[in-house]
Amino acid sequence: MEAAPRKCIYPGCTAIGLFAGWYCDEHKARSRRESDRARRGNRTYNAAEDRFRAAVLSLNPICQRVIFGERCRNASRIIHHLIDVRERPDLAHDQRNVVMVCAGCHPRPWDEDQGIFVPTIWHEFMSDAELPPMILPGAIVPKATKLWSRDERLKFFQGEA
Repeated sequence: MEAAPRKCIYPGCTAIGLFAGWYCDEHKARSRRESDRARRGNRTYNAAEDRFRAAVLSLNPICQRVIFGERCRNASRIIHHLIDVRERPDLAHDQRNVVMVCAGCHPRPWDEDQGIFVPTIWHEFMSDAELPPMILPGAIVPKATKLWSRDERLKFFQGEA
């Protein structure tokens, strides 16, 4: 049985045919570019930023936000810079300034309380550096654990400079 022809779902397109997906050949690449642009908003991204995000996400797949002493259980989707990139562009690709969060836990710039987070897990290639303690999703965070917040990270980077 042969597949039935379908209409391209790109807005305004009238093409009808046997397409591999939902878009005609003319709009397949354009729709992918536009969805990438919409996901990224007005900010300009580059390949280095995409690689950095992928590396951080691969090591931190669960949201790092701590709410009422318990780590969030949701999958992380958004990279959040604790110190805004507009304030400190040099920290844009610094793993000590980012946390991975889910959409529900992502703090907005106008939120007074940016929240607290478990430290980001990061491991440089061939490094002997000690990793932060592993806190499982949904687990109660031990009181001795040093958590990250915007204020704590500001102090950390000021002491480093």
